[in-house]
Formats: sequence, C-alpha cells, structure tokens
Amino acid sequence: MTRDETINILRKFKSAYRNFYKDLTESEAKDMIDLWEIMFADIDSKSVGLAIMNLIATKKDFPPSIAEILEVISNSDKNLTGGQAWQETITAMRNYGYYKAADGIKSLSPITQEVIKQMGGFAELCKSENPELNRAHFLKIFESLIEQAKEKKQIPKYLQIGCETNSCKLSFLTQS
Repeated sequence: MTRDETINILRKFKSAYRNFYKDLTESEAKDMIDLWEIMFADIDSKSVGLAIMNLIATKKDFPPSIAEILEVISNSDKNLTGGQAWQETITAMRNYGYYKAADGIKSLSPITQEVIKQMGGFAELCKSENPELNRAHFLKIFESLIEQAKEKKQIPKYLQIGCETNSCKLSFLTQS
C-alpha cells in the first residue's frame, strides 16, 4: 500500500471507531500511518480494505490490531486442504507411479511437492506399502507447513529478509 492509500484506509478506520481515536494527537497519527505503511507495504490496498471492512462488521468495541488484519488477509486465500492435497498425491501416484516419479511430482501443487519431499520423495512414497501411515504422516507435515506459511505470510517481506533495503523505513521506531 502507498502512503496515500494508508491514510485513506485509516480515515475509514477512524470513522468506524470514532470514540477510540478521538484524542489521537497529530504525532500519534503520524506514527500510526508510518507503522501501517510499513506493515502493509507489500499488500494491495484492496485486500487491506476488505479485511478491515470484515473486521469492522464483527468487532464492536475496539479496533482490530494489525495482526488481526494480517490474519484475515492471509486466511482469505483459497488454500488446499490436507485431504485435497492427499487426494492430489494419490491421483498422481496412480497416473505416474514409481517409474515416472519426476513427472508425478511436477504435477502437484507446490505445498504438496514440499510435503512429499519431506517424506522422502515421490518414488519412495510410491514404493511404500502402508497407505494409512503415509496419509497420517502426510497430513501432519501438511498442517505444519500450512501453519508456517500462514505465520510467514503475516510478516511483511522485507522484515522476513532482514530489512537491508528498507532500514530507512524502520527509523521511526528509534525516534522519540
């Protein structure tokens, strides 16, 4: 989001929670804009706006936190369920089998590929004779990866990589 988009969204936010922001000073408002601009820098304003509208409709007394907004945004993506990913794997195993493992793994979604990689690879999964155990192990790894991805998605990209290129944006944190 750009700074202007951030200001526009925060105006709507302030309108929804008028009593909460009534004593906000100009300095506090600037700090809030700076923080929101940083935290939502790599997210389009439409996604942020939709998340805020959903939260405004459900939260009565207090405005939602940045973390709550990021959680709504990250949950808005249509993710593959563990069951769907397992079915995708079974279908690929039937269609490609052990001898065409390279083609089989390519046919899968990225997260399913990662799960299978952690399980020892497509060929190993095809050779296994314990489908119930494989399914349970697959689902456990899948849920773990989904949770990691969800947490990572909530953190702005430049904070994930160490802020080298955006260190100037973080200067407001050290100013008093």
